[in-house]
Amino acid sequence: MAVLCEKLNLLYIEMPRTGCTAVANFFREFHEASRIETEVIERHVSLTEFQELFPLDASSFVKVVGVRNPFDSLVSQYHKIKDFYSLGKSQWMFQFDDLVRLAKWAGETNPSFDEVLFHPDAERWMCLDQDIANEVVAGDYDFLMRFESLNHEMDNLTDQLGSKKKWPLQRYNTTKKRNSLSNYRDYYTTTSRDMTHKRYHAYLQATGYKF
Repeated sequence: MAVLCEKLNLLYIEMPRTGCTAVANFFREFHEASRIETEVIERHVSLTEFQELFPLDASSFVKVVGVRNPFDSLVSQYHKIKDFYSLGKSQWMFQFDDLVRLAKWAGETNPSFDEVLFHPDAERWMCLDQDIANEVVAGDYDFLMRFESLNHEMDNLTDQLGSKKKWPLQRYNTTKKRNSLSNYRDYYTTTSRDMTHKRYHAYLQATGYKF
């Protein structure tokens, strides 16, 4: 999904697990933005995919995407698989056999972070959206909105766009069983840390995140 706001010349690409639902709702409620959804688009879509489906001159829009430390993002996804998807609460998941198998297994075995990360069915679920991450590395966006300081980032963005409306973002789709005070580093072994660092080396460099 993506958000198009002609009023502010904004195109917002929704990177999973970066507070994108709250951001999308803010622009829809206060700035007449449209959340673009079609049967062709799955839940998230890259900038390139969006432009292929909806040809427009992207140079006339401020292109924005949320970013998050990948080490932390994967821990949230681990809990979502183990504590939410495993209960079958998301109808969206049932179109993907590998995710259904993974969630069922996780619900039955209460696996560790490493066990989920290296499970054969987790390859496209325990990860960042690689297409969007590659676009971040390539510098395709005008504004990177950091999840870790989302309200501050939103203030900076709305100032840049000329909007005077400020809003303390409401939280949506939070990882309910994850202790907000827990440190993502505690979940990693040397093996999973090194693999994640290697996999997202370019993204880490582009965003400045570290383990």
